[in-house]
Amino acid sequence: MLRLIMKRLFYIYLVAAIACVSFHSCLFQEDDLFDDSAANRVTNANNRYAALLQSATNGWVMEYYIGDDYSSGGISILCKFTDKEVEMASTCSVPGADAGTVHSSLYKLIGEQGPMLTFDSYNPVMHYFATPTGGGSDPNGTLGGDYEFVIRSATDTQIVLEGKKVGNTMVMTRLADDVKWSDYIDKVTTMEENAFLNTYEVKEGGQVVGMLQRNNYTFTMTDALGDVIYDLMPFVYTETGLKFREPFVINGTSVQYLEWNEASRALVSTDGAVSFEGIYPEGWRSYEEFLGNYTLNCSGSNTQVVLKEKEHNSLFTMTGLPLDIEVIYNHGEGRLEIEYQYCGTYQGSEVYLVPWDTTQGYIVYGSGFGMYSVLERSNPLTLSFVDNGANSSYVFDSFLLAGFSDNPLAGGELGSQIFRMTDPVLTKQ
Repeated sequence: MLRLIMKRLFYIYLVAAIACVSFHSCLFQEDDLFDDSAANRVTNANNRYAALLQSATNGWVMEYYIGDDYSSGGISILCKFTDKEVEMASTCSVPGADAGTVHSSLYKLIGEQGPMLTFDSYNPVMHYFATPTGGGSDPNGTLGGDYEFVIRSATDTQIVLEGKKVGNTMVMTRLADDVKWSDYIDKVTTMEENAFLNTYEVKEGGQVVGMLQRNNYTFTMTDALGDVIYDLMPFVYTETGLKFREPFVINGTSVQYLEWNEASRALVSTDGAVSFEGIYPEGWRSYEEFLGNYTLNCSGSNTQVVLKEKEHNSLFTMTGLPLDIEVIYNHGEGRLEIEYQYCGTYQGSEVYLVPWDTTQGYIVYGSGFGMYSVLERSNPLTLSFVDNGANSSYVFDSFLLAGFSDNPLAGGELGSQIFRMTDPVLTKQ
């Protein structure tokens, strides 16, 4: 009897075990089917997006926004896709890629957070903004660009992307077949040159209702009393004016596009209701006025230097020091700016021009740190220099042209002090 009971129990356990295994097998099969379906959906979507990208025979215009929460505004990048490669050109010059020059690299469509477009080999046109700069308190910090994008929506003429890391929304618009890339970029850069001032009066119906202050590719708007209405208005330049990322409203009028009016040299809304009229800041000087010979006075010691044209309305070369240095022309402010920079080799050392806070006794390395000119006298043209505010911990009043064993941002040690530019004053001869 016991053997019979045990047999029956064994049979029951065996049936239960088989049922349990069968049940789990069905679950795994259902999961596999679901995963395969999801994978297939992403693959099919990416195939459609690849076909869409490649169908634009003249490429796409990407409104590429930079900085956390669009804090640096946007530039236009032209992109043309083949099955594996993309050609890019931009309206903005960056190291390794002048405006308008075409650079090729690779891209992929993958499925990480849904369909994703990734530019997975280096292209200076885009990757410059996403590459660690090595300056400031965060050595891994970037200028706030992305090179991987989640595809949020797409039509035949427009693709909406979201940056994977920074999170800015980018819009790609199909470029008409009859538009030459060089012509498009020339028109946009000419537009930027026309609207070069940083301060604008906002007028509605001919009456001043506010002020705009430009910083990179953003504006801040204040009302007639000076109170901030919009603290950040990112935009991109277009062939004929500019486009704000989002419409803004002023006295009930919604504005997103502005057109350049050459006669009045103003940016005007498409309905003519609102205009931005540029104001020259006090002490503004043209690029040409800065060219020439100067006496550089550094704490009572004089050195003869020359400002020579390097890039019109953008850069000068200062000669006469042990090594040449680059001087920036800020067109919107009509002033000179000198920043941290690599200058070359001298007596076996890597030479950098580094900002110097002589009060605290520190030299500081990092892109963007430096000083700008202040007009002291018009005749002869005399310029002093003050801290540009890029580093909140130090107030720079001088520069040191110094030799290092290697790039100081990579740990290079300070060696020789080649030239001290203390409390610099430039006087034109």
